[in-house]
Amino acid sequence: MYGSIRNILAVLILITAGLYAQKSVKMSVSGSEMFKNDTFELEIKLENFGSDVTIQYPRFADLAKVAGPYQSSSTSIINGAMTKSVSLTYQFAPKKLGKIIIEPAVVTEGGVSYKSNEIIITVFEQGQNVEGSQTRDMFITAEVSSRNVYVGEMIKLDYILYIKPEIRLSMPSLAEEPKFTNFVKEQEEFSREKASTLTQTVYKGQKYNMLPVRSYWLIPTSSGDKIIEPVTVKVPVEVKSKKRRSPFNDPFFDDDLFSGFTNYADKTALSDEIKITVNPLPENGRPSDYTGAVGSFSINSTVDNDSIAVNDGITLKVIISGKGNLSDIALPQPSIPNDFEVYDPKRTVQLDRNSKNSGKVIYEYLLLARTPGEHLINNISLSYFDTKEKKYKTVSGRQHRVVVTGTADNTGSQRPAGYSRRDVEVLASDIRYIKKSFENIYEISEKGFDPGRLGISAGISVLLMLSAFFGRLYILKNLNDTALSRRKKAVKNANKRLKNSVKALEANDMLKFYKTLDEALLKFIADKFNISHAGIISDEIIAVLMEKGVEETMRNDLSGLLMKSASIQFAPSKPDSKEMATDLEKAKNLMSGLNERLK
Repeated sequence: MYGSIRNILAVLILITAGLYAQKSVKMSVSGSEMFKNDTFELEIKLENFGSDVTIQYPRFADLAKVAGPYQSSSTSIINGAMTKSVSLTYQFAPKKLGKIIIEPAVVTEGGVSYKSNEIIITVFEQGQNVEGSQTRDMFITAEVSSRNVYVGEMIKLDYILYIKPEIRLSMPSLAEEPKFTNFVKEQEEFSREKASTLTQTVYKGQKYNMLPVRSYWLIPTSSGDKIIEPVTVKVPVEVKSKKRRSPFNDPFFDDDLFSGFTNYADKTALSDEIKITVNPLPENGRPSDYTGAVGSFSINSTVDNDSIAVNDGITLKVIISGKGNLSDIALPQPSIPNDFEVYDPKRTVQLDRNSKNSGKVIYEYLLLARTPGEHLINNISLSYFDTKEKKYKTVSGRQHRVVVTGTADNTGSQRPAGYSRRDVEVLASDIRYIKKSFENIYEISEKGFDPGRLGISAGISVLLMLSAFFGRLYILKNLNDTALSRRKKAVKNANKRLKNSVKALEANDMLKFYKTLDEALLKFIADKFNISHAGIISDEIIAVLMEKGVEETMRNDLSGLLMKSASIQFAPSKPDSKEMATDLEKAKNLMSGLNERLK
């Protein structure tokens, strides 16, 4: 009886404690000292509030939101006191240097307001010598060719990832791209080698590995002060699990071989926002034929023939060379006499390698001469705005003199391009006979009917048709069996390819070993599914294997080995021959197992 009363009282105490638990608002950050654009987490925790509350959030004026808010809730009972809490978690990056004050959050419930603590974080410049602080492990820079430009002037923007040499990573990916409002953008495509090769460098006195993330060519379309938002990049960074202590306290089991598996966790890197001043093109001195060219250009022109006959054609080629917004250049119509019939020009843009703002634009005009005499082609010119001298300029091509011989065609008809007029040759007579003599002519009655010859001809025809029919069946059967044959030979061909990996292992050539191993795995999968290995993606492979019912362990092993082979060049600490031999054996086992499951 006494025990039952005690239990009831305990329940009542818990309920009362829950009803009268103290309400509070708390705010915390994952770090109070950091570098600019480093990301950190901010948590706003509401304790013991109901659902009908009003929250006044801080302004976050000097912070860039990377992600969030993410909401979580929990209930706990400690010493008879029940606490219910709701947490809102953000991910931010500081936008300025120095001290940043995050104002308190205010929660109002039932007319009563509850205020959290304020947060002060200190933001340092990279390379700043601060006692007790370390340099950043990872950051992104935004490098722009010019921050003061004119409308139509092309600029280059490069985003580069810097990461400490001792950090191992996998291939970064773009989480969020800037909007590039008021800019025309064109992304520069990286080669696979450039996009995956780390380069050692020194940044503000510190050693880093450098990797290009994105490059853009931009053309501003309007004047004023423009802001390009930060770029956000997800970087998979190696996270090694803690070593498990041996229950026998044997140092052998504490070796790195037993230290656990390698995992990758995404870390977020944020660039600076970019401020660019765009100046309008001046109205003063603007030529009447100006079409929007901005930069520095020269012009040259040629004709392929300066002496032709009436109705013959020539090609006028105009070449604009230089540096600027070449793709947007429009050439005014040259001054071509009415004695020529002019066709619309062919326009070709030839840009220099690894550049979008230098090269040449070629215009090719086809001109057909209709009137004899000497004719001048001139006024081949281009007006542009020179960004260095900040004024308009006009460049001109040379004048061309073309001599046209022959007699004018007064019929008004047009001739095909590239052909001269020719008189029609009059033949000897209006009718040309096929045969004039009547030799070897015989009566039909002279030829008798031969049933034997007819039967032989019919039999040969039937044999030919049957041969064609069965030949077609044979070809179709072989085509259908190609995929089956390819699947059957997948393991055999894979073992041949793995011989290159064995040779690389014997030569201790780590890069060649993982390259050939990756190729063998991908081509094995391609053979099993009768697809091309070019452009095959590991995520797609894993998805297909899941559909085929391949167990998760094998899928994970394959995914891990493919990821390791693709990203091994990023690893500062390289695997030794023992690890390479283990990976080779793992690849063989995977191929054997998959071959059994994908029959």
